[in-house]
Amino acid sequence: RATWSRLGVEALRHGNYEIVEYCYQKTHNLERLAFLYLCTGDLEKLNKMMKIAEVKGRVMEWFHTALYLGDVRERVGILHSAGQLHLAAAMVRAHNLDQTDEKMAAIASKVEASEEEATMLGEGGPPKLLMPPTPILKDTNWPLLNITKGALETAFDFGSLEAAAANAEQAAEEAGMGEGWEDTVGDAWGVDGGDGMG
Repeated sequence: RATWSRLGVEALRHGNYEIVEYCYQKTHNLERLAFLYLCTGDLEKLNKMMKIAEVKGRVMEWFHTALYLGDVRERVGILHSAGQLHLAAAMVRAHNLDQTDEKMAAIASKVEASEEEATMLGEGGPPKLLMPPTPILKDTNWPLLNITKGALETAFDFGSLEAAAANAEQAAEEAGMGEGWEDTVGDAWGVDGGDGMG
């Protein structure tokens, strides 16, 4: 489980959300998975997660995904089924659902509006529905910057210093240094290959 978690963290750093999704599924990290779906705009999978949470009876996950989806009726139903009648009625009245839906009006009529609720609803102006943000990049991994490998990185790829030397010679030729550039290295001391001390 720890390995999948570390892989998910690194994949998220690199912007490979497909691997992140797989890691979250493997570790059953459903809260992060739901937030990933919200960020990537995959509302269809988020809706599936809400239905799964409903079937398994995970009320908090069910409510969070309904909140991410901006589904007020679902949230009212969750609060009502969880026995939170005051919150359900307040949400119905806040979004004026009691005027358009008979079922919602029945929920709101079970509980009288308190003075606190009336002042809270009146202070902030008309309530606004929270909707999930529109993602900038959808259904693709984040773009990656291509970089070229240096001689040292190439040596580690091939596993030997000989390969690094051959790659360095090839790079020198491509850079226009020509053949024999390695012979001039010792001349800086005045003696080819010596230490210049005597």
